[in-house]
Amino acid sequence: MSWRSVEIERADGVAVLRIDRGGSRNALSQELIAELGQAVSQLADDPDIRAVVFAGTREAFSAGIDLKDPKKWQDEELPLFMRREIAFRGARLCAAIEAMPQITIAAIEGLAVGAGVAIAIACDWRVLARDAYLWLPEIKLGLNLSWGAVPRLTTLAGPARAKRALLLCEKLSADDALEWGLADWVSDPGAAETVARDIAGTIAALPPTPVRISKEAVNAVATALHRTAVYADGDQGLVCRDSAEARDARAKFAR
Repeated sequence: MSWRSVEIERADGVAVLRIDRGGSRNALSQELIAELGQAVSQLADDPDIRAVVFAGTREAFSAGIDLKDPKKWQDEELPLFMRREIAFRGARLCAAIEAMPQITIAAIEGLAVGAGVAIAIACDWRVLARDAYLWLPEIKLGLNLSWGAVPRLTTLAGPARAKRALLLCEKLSADDALEWGLADWVSDPGAAETVARDIAGTIAALPPTPVRISKEAVNAVATALHRTAVYADGDQGLVCRDSAEARDARAKFAR
């Protein structure tokens, strides 16, 4: 299967899933979300793959949801069930990433913003280039952080720091992310994917069954209440984004 903005490279038990829209700092259009879902499903079912590296370009891992994508925003005429289907696509994608049997590693260069952070924290580990940063600006846009990301953020960083990232919209440098538990390794600029590949290679050389069992065991404990916390975050997102205060916030943000 081939896609417009996603490609998969396989070698020696490791797959690199690369996001590259050829511009737009890899903003997540509805088309790209669908492609990522298909690629994740394909890799999850591949018994020869033992670790997966999620990578973007040197410029960006992902700038988050595509604010210019009409398929996301111009849906007022659609039936409510269709609007909900669109609203929950990101949450389903991140749940699928989290549930992959392979060990997953996000290699982040440049930036990961909003939904890009949601994808990264759905992975098992993250490598950030030293000049990269994470940013959750949703509240500045009049939105809530959805995609099932709030409990993952809270589990990794703790409640106080999760609130700082969400409410103060702080940009986190690679060193900050490492201190907060949102990064696991910091690399030289341009080397995040190389570091991630090396780690993935170490995993691929291990006996696969105990690796998968161990991942499942840790996730079962760490994520036990996650679904309860965010089962309606897509619905909340629809309420927030269609409000007058959100429209005003987005207009100010775009200036």
